[in-house]
Amino acid sequence: LPNKEDSYSKAQAAQILKDFFQRYKVSNYKVIHHGSAKDGAEYFIGSLSTSGGNFRTYLLVRTENSKKRIQQFRIEASE
Repeated sequence: LPNKEDSYSKAQAAQILKDFFQRYKVSNYKVIHHGSAKDGAEYFIGSLSTSGGNFRTYLLVRTENSKKRIQQFRIEASE
C-alpha cells in the first residue's frame, strides 16, 4: 500500500487492509492479467477504482499443503 511497504503478520495485514478499504470505497475492480510461474505460483494484476482514486493491484498466490496462500499483495497508486 502507499506508505505501508513492508512485511506484516496476518493480523497486521488484515488491519491495514481494513483501514485502506474503509478510507477508499471500491467502485470497480478488474483483473488485467493472470499468469502462473514454473513453481506453481499464480499472480493477478488488476485495476482498482475507488472513491479516492485509481490503484494498480498485484496478488501473488502459492499453493502449500493443497491450500492457496497469499504470498504477496500490493496496492499502488496509478499514474
